[in-house]
Amino acid sequence: MKSGEEWVKSEQKLFTTPNALFIGIYKGKVKSEEFLALRRNKKYKE
Repeated sequence: MKSGEEWVKSEQKLFTTPNALFIGIYKGKVKSEEFLALRRNKKYKE
């Protein structure tokens, strides 16, 4: 399992600028486990 910051950096490469900014904001506000859960939930809903 990557650390939260490593995961964010890898994810940013896949996303548009608005999504990268969204990730950057949430990176500082939630714990890694919560953040990963939010991302997984969003992917399943789309």
